[in-house]
Amino acid sequence: LLSLYLSPIGYHCIKKESALKAIHYLESHSVDLILLDIMMPEMDGLAMVCVVRSFDEYKRTPIIMTSASADPNLYGRASRVGVDDFMSKPINTEQFRKKIAHHLSLRPSSYAA
Repeated sequence: LLSLYLSPIGYHCIKKESALKAIHYLESHSVDLILLDIMMPEMDGLAMVCVVRSFDEYKRTPIIMTSASADPNLYGRASRVGVDDFMSKPINTEQFRKKIAHHLSLRPSSYAA
């Protein structure tokens, strides 16, 4: 759903249906930013971040996580596993756009996944 917002404003988005498919994609492709939800098929977003951060290529790639969870400890857990930024749902699209632009401004290319 967020890719529907990002694509028209110039971001190239790659959408995967599950954490395992995203990990498989990341094993053979390069991206500048990873956007994921805490709730994903096959494994949750926190577990996916742990796997992604184990790849040398993605140790410093910005990761933004979204969640509709009311768990007050989620942001801290996400930060500890390597999430760079966190957005609670419902997403404020202007704030979301600013966070994406900020993280991508730190990197030279124009791809987001």
